Amino acid sequence: MIPSKSNLYKIVIPKFFFPEDVKSKYENYLRDINYPHRTVEDFATSLIQNINFPSWDREFITQTSGGNFDYPKLSKSAFHPFRNQDKSLNLEMRVVDGFINYFLMFETYLSVNDNLYINEQTRHSHLPEISLSLFDQSKNKIVELVYDKIFFKSISQLTLDYKNPTNANQTFICGLVYESFYINFGYNEKDSIVK
Repeated sequence: MIPSKSNLYKIVIPKFFFPEDVKSKYENYLRDINYPHRTVEDFATSLIQNINFPSWDREFITQTSGGNFDYPKLSKSAFHPFRNQDKSLNLEMRVVDGFINYFLMFETYLSVNDNLYINEQTRHSHLPEISLSLFDQSKNKIVELVYDKIFFKSISQLTLDYKNPTNANQTFICGLVYESFYINFGYNEKDSIVK
């Protein structure tokens, strides 16, 4: 039986994901608490609990033949397999230390969407690409998905609860959408699986 530990993945929040004015504030925080992660991107990446893998769907229409029976036929919009794909990308993150990472993401959400409004004609305010790699138990990369031209669509609510002051196991979801992506299938490519 193949062990469940073979289900390994790595997602990376890339450099330049956070606006510089936002990032500089939280770099000071990381220095003050002597956090093991050197960059704000590494700090945020380490707190991702799960990510959704996109669904796939092709649209069929049903036609009735002269023999009075139905058969499926692909619609014209379904010939490209990526056209009908769900393009949402949800990152679920664990809340830590005074909700610091929630407000890091919330401030980023406000900043990039304000920038999108200002530059809506040029559309230059999408976020850099995010990669998701899946590995087997021997750390061989099975597949890499790279999401490109990402927009920060939503951030879920934050619950403040006196009954749970440590916020143990509390998470929040950052809703992203992307315009395009590509897949690299590449077994036997060694890589680090450390988040």
